[in-house]
Formats: sequence, C-alpha cells, structure tokens
Amino acid sequence: MTEILPGMNEQDLSAYVKNTFDTAKHFTGTCSIGRNAEDSVVNNQFKIHGLSNLRVVDASIFPANFTVKTGSLLTVYALAEKAALIIRQTYS
Repeated sequence: MTEILPGMNEQDLSAYVKNTFDTAKHFTGTCSIGRNAEDSVVNNQFKIHGLSNLRVVDASIFPANFTVKTGSLLTVYALAEKAALIIRQTYS
C-alpha cells in the first residue's frame, strides 16, 4: 500500500496542510472579551474599548477556538440573548 496524501515526509505534510486547510469562515477570538484594552477588544457590556456606542456580539469575542462549527454552538445563542438583555437594560 502506497501513501498518496499527504505524503511521506514533513515537507509534503506541511504543503498539504497549507493547501487544504480551511477555517470555513467561522472565526473566533478576533475581538476577544476582557476587562481592559491591553488584552481584549470588548468589555463585559460587549462595547469596544475606547468607543461608546459600538458593540461586538458574535463568536469573535470568544477568546479561544472551538473544534465544531460556531453556528452549531448553543453558546453563541446564549451570548446573543445575554447581549440583548444588556442592551435592553441600557436603553430602558
């Protein structure tokens, strides 16, 4: 039996990963949530540090990546519900 993909050596494996890897456009961690602007993008009210009226409410605020599609995570829906509650309380 002969291996066809990814190949027999580290260079072949590296090239295979670079040419076939895809994130499926479900990004996380690009606007992580945190307490200060030095280590995060948004605060616990989902507002971008340094701005007063712009919020980020999507999977990009999670500080780590998941091994499943983010659209299938109930966590994303819970995040949206929490953000909606905070926004409603802000403007009530």
